[in-house]
Amino acid sequence: MNCPLCGNGRLKRETRPVTFSYRGTAFTIDQPGDWCEACGEGVLSVDDLAVTAKRRQEMIAQVEGLGSP
Repeated sequence: MNCPLCGNGRLKRETRPVTFSYRGTAFTIDQPGDWCEACGEGVLSVDDLAVTAKRRQEMIAQVEGLGSP
C-alpha cells in the first residue's frame, strides 16, 4: 500500500520508538503501526493506539505523582 500522506513510499508494518512529552518530561514508547519507508510518517489504527494507551497513562500518572491507573 502506498503512503496516504506523501504518496511516494510504501507502508511497512513494524514497531518504532516514539517519544512523547508531558509537562516537560519526555518518554519513549514502542508504537506499532504502518510506517512509510519514504517520509517516515505512521498510519496508526485504533488497535495500534490501544497498545500504547496504557503506557502513556502510566507515564502521565508518574509525572503527576499519582499511582498507576
